[in-house]
Amino acid sequence: MGNIVRITASATSKSLVLLDELGTNTDPAEGSALARAILLYFLSHGTMAVITTHYSDLKAFAHTTPRLQNASLDFDPVTLAPTYHITVGVPGGSNALATAARLGLSSDIIATARGMLTKGTQELERLLADLVIEKKKAEVLQAELAREKAEAERRKTELQNEMERFKGEEKKLAREARDEITRSVAELHREIREAMSDLRKERTKEQVERARKAIGSVKEKLEQQPWASQAESEPSIESKIEVGDIVWLKEVNLPASVIALSQEKREVEVQAGRTKLTLGFDSIEKTSKPAAQTVAEPPA
Repeated sequence: MGNIVRITASATSKSLVLLDELGTNTDPAEGSALARAILLYFLSHGTMAVITTHYSDLKAFAHTTPRLQNASLDFDPVTLAPTYHITVGVPGGSNALATAARLGLSSDIIATARGMLTKGTQELERLLADLVIEKKKAEVLQAELAREKAEAERRKTELQNEMERFKGEEKKLAREARDEITRSVAELHREIREAMSDLRKERTKEQVERARKAIGSVKEKLEQQPWASQAESEPSIESKIEVGDIVWLKEVNLPASVIALSQEKREVEVQAGRTKLTLGFDSIEKTSKPAAQTVAEPPA
């Protein structure tokens, strides 16, 4: 007690106080009350203190008092051997009877001593033992959850990488398909331009008919290509076209004049210079270009 008097007189907020079994060697009730009062004194002066005790009411006091915290050095719940591991937040039990039994004290003496314990003391000891077991279960569960979280994060990263790879492949395939379509369209337009050139240059009925068939064949190829379906989704223009209108021939990039319409067949007959063609509505578009901008016909 003389040492405690000296410590309380000189302790400051920068001190570390270590007290073993505070409040013992006297009446347990008075010793426990004195220990709690000393703890409050250190608490009010901001002094860091580590106190060991076997008093159950002192453990309960630490549990209910702000800025005080229990801790315990763990024992194996089966063998009662020390693990030398500290657990913060859970008070430890004394295990006096269990230790005495493990050391060989008569079971009759142990049973008699256990019967002398108050019901509250027995319940508290069982509660503390259960807390230690539950604490270990929680630690195992927490470790398992940490492993599952790490595995989930790993799988998430793998899936993200796989998704990025699929997106890259999709873009590559789309680019290749677009390039292939562009090459095909360019080739078909080249054939159309050659056929139209023949129409301008040749004058025999047989040659004109042959050129028209060539244009019709190329037109059929165009309609069978993947982009043909895109034109179907565009707004219909048959209601906008009238005889005498100037239209633009999409497939050959030339202007022409409308000379006849067939709503039933969705076809239009046009004349480009001296050449007459029958085309579908989706092969033309109305234009405000004046007829003077049409391509001049070669001399007869």
